[in-house]
Amino acid sequence: MQGFWLFMFVTSLLLPLAMLLFGQVFRRGIPEEVNSLFGYRTKRSRKNKDTWAFAHRYVGGLWLRLGVVLLLVTLAVMLFLRGEETDTVAWGGGALVVGQTLVLVLSIYPTEAALERTFDADGKRKVDPSGE
Repeated sequence: MQGFWLFMFVTSLLLPLAMLLFGQVFRRGIPEEVNSLFGYRTKRSRKNKDTWAFAHRYVGGLWLRLGVVLLLVTLAVMLFLRGEETDTVAWGGGALVVGQTLVLVLSIYPTEAALERTFDADGKRKVDPSGE
């Protein structure tokens, strides 16, 4: 039973830790070239180098913040589940991973909204009406 809890504990930490790692990577240095293999790859983010850089900085910061929250929630839930029956640990750990995955996928929406606010349909920065 303790071995399974440890397995679920480690498994449930993978996504928050990956978000923290890639959040840091994307904030500090983006993949140099716009590509379809690595990075935050959406139609809008791949318009040009400016949209590519903006999207990576934005999602990197978002993943850093979300990764910290998910890490704290995961630690609390998994420590609460320590010593519980295998089925309880399985359901709790599974629910955590599903929730983490939803948070990761849903992070696309604010990133795309920020791109839309900042760039026009051709990937050119919008002019601030205040002239700044």
